[in-house]
Parts: sequence; C-alpha cells; structure tokens
Amino acid sequence: MDNSHGGILKTYKYAVFSEIATSFVHEMKNPISAITLGMEFFDMSLAEGDPQKETLRSIYKSSEKLNALLDNLLVYCQNGNFEKTPFKISQVARQAVSLVNYFTTRHQVKVEITEALQEPWITSRASLVLQGLVYLMVWSAKRMPQGGKIIIEILSGGQSVILKFHDQGPVLNAGQRDRIMNPELPLGPNADDLGPQLARRLFLENGAEFNLNAGQPKAPLFSVKFSNQ
Repeated sequence: MDNSHGGILKTYKYAVFSEIATSFVHEMKNPISAITLGMEFFDMSLAEGDPQKETLRSIYKSSEKLNALLDNLLVYCQNGNFEKTPFKISQVARQAVSLVNYFTTRHQVKVEITEALQEPWITSRASLVLQGLVYLMVWSAKRMPQGGKIIIEILSGGQSVILKFHDQGPVLNAGQRDRIMNPELPLGPNADDLGPQLARRLFLENGAEFNLNAGQPKAPLFSVKFSNQ
C-alpha cells in the first residue's frame, strides 16, 4: 500500500471511530438525564412507592445500556493479536449495530439481523469480525443518502456460519467490485471503496471466506463464511 493510500486509510479509520464516539456521547446523555431528574424527584419528596421504583429502574436501564456499549468498544479496540475465543457471529453483529446505532439512525437507515435457529460457536478473533462489520455498515449507510435498510442474515452451514450482507443501495459496478477485491488498484472517487476493502482484509485475516455479489440486483452484496480454525 503506497503512502497516499495509507494516509487515506488512517483518515477513514479515524472518521469511522469518530462516528462511534458520537454514539457514546448520545448514550451518555440518557443516564445523566435520568440521574438528574431522579435526584430532583427525590429532593421534592415525590418519589415513593411505584414512582420511586420506576425512577430507579430508568437510571439503571440507561446506565446498563451505556455499560454494554463500553464493553462492545473494548472488543472493537482489540487488535487482531489477541487469542482466539469462542463466540457467535450473531452476538458480534449485535455489538457492531450498537456501536453505530446513532450513526445509522441519523442517516435513516434501519439495521435488521436475521439469526440462524441453531448457530454454531466459532472460535476466532471477535475484534476483527466486529471491526469488519462496522466498516461495512458505515459504508452502506453512506451510500443510501435517502435512507433505507441493511439486513444481516446469518445462516448455519454445519460447523460453519455464513453471514450475508444486504442493503438497498445501488448495484455495485464492475470498477467498484474490482477495487474491493483488489486493494492494490487505485481508489475510486471519494475513496468510497475503503469500507468493504478493509472489511474484506479483516475477514481474510480471521480465516474467513469473503465473496462479492457479481452484480445481481437482489442478491446479497457480500457473503462471508466463518469456520473454526
């Protein structure tokens, strides 16, 4: 990767992380507001019985959601050198959605996860999968300026798990497909191929198989097959 490509890559990663940070700022407002209102409520001696329980429950739930987001960020920030651990792809997909929830909501993009009935555990590096899915979702949301839907479909394939990524954006043209699968090629306009390029590299580093839609309008954009290594 040349220096100019590397510089754009760092800028892109920083931009994605900045979007994750906005989700945290947004979620931090909820427990702070709940605690502030709760303390005012108690100070006025109005909180007794059920109202008191509801106020405390509101503080607890909003704080719990923020703590879960922090846990997901810890996984996201791990580099790929951490030991492999067992996890379910659906769990990591939900973690990825939580990290960019504010970003996708702001872009009027709804994310749906369809889980397999009997999903096997995969022993691998969850951080790489999480990062890859975040890059795909940010890229996908940006290519649907009028809003739309992302569907992450998880299928069981015996001891493997197949993740299919759909969105309602335009069909990828031949140039986009070539650049996604061949990162050594020059970047496209606005470096808009970096998201799937990065995701592909992370999935391959994790021993997964990454396949790209050949251009069929209703086919999934990407499919990724995860197997125990």
